[in-house]
Amino acid sequence: MSLKAISGIFGYFYHYASGKYSARKVSDLSIFFIIGAETLPAVIFVILNFIFSSFTFTNLDPTSNLFLLPLAGLLFALAIAFFFFYFQKSKGTKLFIPRSTATTFMTNAQKIKFRSDAFILGFTAGLPELIFTLPLYFIVLTKISESFILPSICAPILLFFILLTISPLFYLYAYFRQGNNLANFARLRAKNKTFFRFFVSSLYLSLAILLIIFEVSL
Repeated sequence: MSLKAISGIFGYFYHYASGKYSARKVSDLSIFFIIGAETLPAVIFVILNFIFSSFTFTNLDPTSNLFLLPLAGLLFALAIAFFFFYFQKSKGTKLFIPRSTATTFMTNAQKIKFRSDAFILGFTAGLPELIFTLPLYFIVLTKISESFILPSICAPILLFFILLTISPLFYLYAYFRQGNNLANFARLRAKNKTFFRFFVSSLYLSLAILLIIFEVSL
């Protein structure tokens, strides 16, 4: 679920931090950025779990067709939207995010001084892409809740999933530690742009089809 916004903001932050601080402080700030990025999905799972728990006091069932059919339709729509609109129509890799929002993130990334700054930046970096990621959180939590009744079992699985969602940041951190810079990263993103667009759109489409075939009661 880690798309391009978080990694882009991290790359920008790391570039400017490396020019101002020691390698030790950059590593320290990077860790707190990643912790912030981990905290967002954790908070989302907690909120969704609270919502699911409230369903036990009503006749609503999050696994019923009332929820699953619109969710499948939403995944189809996201597949199309991702393919055509996730990247702006340009040779670069500018995202669908409004330029004012992107500029704010870039400005804040240049001003990081403390761990709290890095944490907040990491936490907020995933917010603009919630339109694409929130349905996936919903699916994951419902499937885990259906398969594992005991909270003691669900918690480690959710933790593993959260770590999985931000795993590209660990790779990117190692990528910069090996001597690569922001220009290298930008070229890599541009090179993989078409593949990424097709790949993620295909995943949304596949999820929608699988949801209808295996979950929706006809």
